[in-house]
Amino acid sequence: MSTIRISAPVAALTAFILFAPALAQAQDPRFRVSFAPAVAAVGGNAELALGGSFGYRFSEHFWFDGDLSWLDAGAGGFRDRNFQFGGPITIASNLADNFRRQAGMFAGGLPGGIGGRPGQPSIPILPIDIGQLGASTDGSTMIVMMGTRYELPVETARFRPYIAGGLGINNTDQRFRLDATRLTPAIDQSVSHTGFAFNAGAGASVRVAGPFWADVDARYLRLSRDRNVMQMGGGVSFRF
Repeated sequence: MSTIRISAPVAALTAFILFAPALAQAQDPRFRVSFAPAVAAVGGNAELALGGSFGYRFSEHFWFDGDLSWLDAGAGGFRDRNFQFGGPITIASNLADNFRRQAGMFAGGLPGGIGGRPGQPSIPILPIDIGQLGASTDGSTMIVMMGTRYELPVETARFRPYIAGGLGINNTDQRFRLDATRLTPAIDQSVSHTGFAFNAGAGASVRVAGPFWADVDARYLRLSRDRNVMQMGGGVSFRF
């Protein structure tokens, strides 16, 4: 009877080839990249929101998350609007500021309004025909968050419910335009504000195929200047 001897390196290589696929499949991915379009409720209006995130799993149930979101609105009632008015119109010295307050701009207005200000004509409060009067507003908000995600113990290989929260900053840009009339000059001004951001939410991930997952979640965002945003959406993520 002959004895077959296998060297230790060959044995180790054979074991790795046999068991590595099973080990890789059993091991949970530690990284996640996600893309998530959503709808955000901003000042009672529905606005488009786009976001992306990156996650690192540092324990069995906990992830470290970085998140970037963009809202097609000024996050606080300030959205894309066009106003058209025809004469006769009663002109007030704070006409531009009234428009801006209705649009939801920070601090109710911008420097350089109409009437009683440096470089601007003073207009009497009279019912006069100034022709067509048009105004428009637009804005956008960028939010950067850092936080954690906790996947609940009821998770399975294909279903992962979770809760999440984080802190960060937001930057909001707002723009106001007022067309020139027979008696008033044109106004085209912008403001920008940067402040804190906080979010909390819950959602679930469902494995679609291999490393690809479908995500759905709902989040509450609290922004500086007492602004509240509710966001609901879904997306796709890749875990590796």
